[in-house]
Amino acid sequence: MIDASLSSLLALLAGCALMGVAFAIPSLVAIVERGESWASGLLGGLASAVSFFVVALVVGFLPTLLVGAPLYGLLRYIDRDRYWTAGLIGVVIGLVAWSFALKFAPFAAWLLVPPTVVALLTHRFSLLWRSQHTLAVVNQS
Repeated sequence: MIDASLSSLLALLAGCALMGVAFAIPSLVAIVERGESWASGLLGGLASAVSFFVVALVVGFLPTLLVGAPLYGLLRYIDRDRYWTAGLIGVVIGLVAWSFALKFAPFAAWLLVPPTVVALLTHRFSLLWRSQHTLAVVNQS
């Protein structure tokens, strides 16, 4: 089950980077629409991407390591590791995060997206790891 932990940490890094780029696009567009140069738009977008990456990594590290990886390992153990079950873990973690954020930002339903992306990437990376190791049982669904 070591691949569940390693896959979830790798998925956290990849998910934070992916979501950082996704959240940087609106700031890039806003800067360019204001008539500023593309260089300042790219720098603003890069700053947004790096900021989101660092914040998401710091906020998501403990839930990933203490909740997501063990739950995914349990799914693997009982042979129920599928994309939809991994995504369900991410949605549940996102709902918990959203419930904490409701006091401060009731509009922050986007908090459901990053944990779900990380959970789906965890399953994908776990499948890739198991396909490279012949002793590991691979569930291709």
